[in-house]
Formats: sequence, C-alpha cells, structure tokens
Amino acid sequence: MVVKLNFRTDFTRLLKKENKINHTIKVVTKSEVIECSGAVLCQHSDILLQLVAKDNELFLDNYTHVQDCLLVLHGAEVALNMDNILDLMKFSVQFGINEIYLQCLDWIENNFSEENVLEMYKICNSVSKFA
Repeated sequence: MVVKLNFRTDFTRLLKKENKINHTIKVVTKSEVIECSGAVLCQHSDILLQLVAKDNELFLDNYTHVQDCLLVLHGAEVALNMDNILDLMKFSVQFGINEIYLQCLDWIENNFSEENVLEMYKICNSVSKFA
C-alpha cells in the first residue's frame, strides 16, 4: 500500500507584500545544489524563515532524501516508504514542521509489523537522538 505525504502550501499567502523572503535559496546537499523558493521554505517553519532570511544558501548535507523533503514543502505528494521516512521525520523535527512529523508517525503506525520491528525501532531511535 502506497501512502502519500500531503502538505498544504498556501501559495496566495506567498504573493502578499509583507512576504519579505522572495529570493531563490540554494539548498546544498552532499551531491547536488537544489534551487528552491525561499518564500515556500519559510512559510512552513520559523526556523527555516530565520535561516533563509540571513543567507541564500541552506546546507542540508545530513539527508539522503532531501529532495523528498523539499518536494513536500513545495506542495508535491511524496510516497512514504522505509527509504525516506527517516529523513522526512528528521527534517520535520529539525525545522519544527509538525504536520509532516504527524503524517510520518501515522505511516509508521500503519506499517508496523513483526518483520520490520527492528528497522522501525532504528528509525524512531535515530529521530529521538536527532531531536
């Protein structure tokens, strides 16, 4: 069963004059540089707002699936799976995005089984150390 992470982005809010973050942000990872909307990034997190207001670069080199995290913030659906769940949870904890975190917890609850109990434990333990 494929579960998609849905995240609502209010693009009309981004167009208002009081939105001061309207530049492109370069998200730097281990292997690539991804250009993103600073307005979209800061809409979802006060922490991201503080980071992108100061600089045009955001270093996220501790994530393997950073594209999934950024796609969600930009309004795309991302299929949750054992490969990306840890990065999405760490991202949501690091930047205080509860909506993503809660959807990830729902996914873990719905996909928990005897076969993956050890892997789920490692995921939850890694996130708790990260927080």
